[in-house]
Amino acid sequence: MNDANLDLGKENVVKRNCSMDVLRVLACLAVVIIHASSSGVSIGIAEKGTAEWRFCMAFDSLFKWSVPIFVMITGYFFLKPEKELSLKKLYGKYILRLVVCLIFWTWFYAIMLHGRYTKFYPFGGQDTNFWYIGMCIGLYMSMPVLKIIAADEKVLAYSCWIWLILNFYSFIGYYVPVPIVITDYVFVGYIGYCLWGYYLSRIELNRKQEITVYVVGFLSLIVTVVLPLITNGKIVLSFEAPGPVLASIAIFLFVIKHPVQLSPKFEKAITHVSGLTLGIYMAHTFVLFELFSRLYRFIPNMCLLVPVTVVVVFALSYLIVLVIKQIPILKKWVV
Repeated sequence: MNDANLDLGKENVVKRNCSMDVLRVLACLAVVIIHASSSGVSIGIAEKGTAEWRFCMAFDSLFKWSVPIFVMITGYFFLKPEKELSLKKLYGKYILRLVVCLIFWTWFYAIMLHGRYTKFYPFGGQDTNFWYIGMCIGLYMSMPVLKIIAADEKVLAYSCWIWLILNFYSFIGYYVPVPIVITDYVFVGYIGYCLWGYYLSRIELNRKQEITVYVVGFLSLIVTVVLPLITNGKIVLSFEAPGPVLASIAIFLFVIKHPVQLSPKFEKAITHVSGLTLGIYMAHTFVLFELFSRLYRFIPNMCLLVPVTVVVVFALSYLIVLVIKQIPILKKWVV
């Protein structure tokens, strides 16, 4: 697949952007870390308040930039003016592919898990990590409008900053009474991440401004990790909360301003794995369901279990995708 899309695929450009491939692989690995860390908490292995619980919560929070980064990568490539996107191509290629992908993996989970862990939907469901695909479909539908916004530098800047301001205001209003509840119907959700992904590639910052973004992003990441710990889990920031927002912006800006340089062999390997991230994303929860409790029998310490689980789950998910890619009719649509 040679398209930059919301389903963690690749970009349709003359020359690949290795930095984005690296970022995509890291984001995919970060998603696995989040799910491995949160598993110990969700099934009650790591009891609240214990050192193991703090370890799991810290790692779960530390990588909240993962999903936003995926969407920012999409905006970075899709909103470029040279990226042609007719409605026929949008629906006949990108959205159709996501629908087929969702249906396939829903059936895959239903058959392989025999109804355990997830609820079965014949035409595609959103249990576990599948919510992301539904969000992507909606984001694709908005893409023609987003491209119009991105075409005007001033409108793009306005949209990005209004989204950021409203994001902060809504977050504050959730915990503290505000004088007026602002209900916005345009600049909401992951739309902002998509716009920021492109906007960051357009803005020019001096050294001081750039460093300020990194410092704010780093501090925001620290707050994202610390808040669940000091509140004993009462405040856990979502992917759309201010902390992950600022951290994601800083990470994405750094990658844009400081492209990675890899050896040809390593770059080839990164490009290869980057092209499989959609499949790895869709398969990893299945592997996690099957392995986590089994691995816990041999590694009862969560601080060791989580990293081992991440490595094993990522590797096995990769192998599953490689097998699926050997089936011609499937490799085009589901991985």
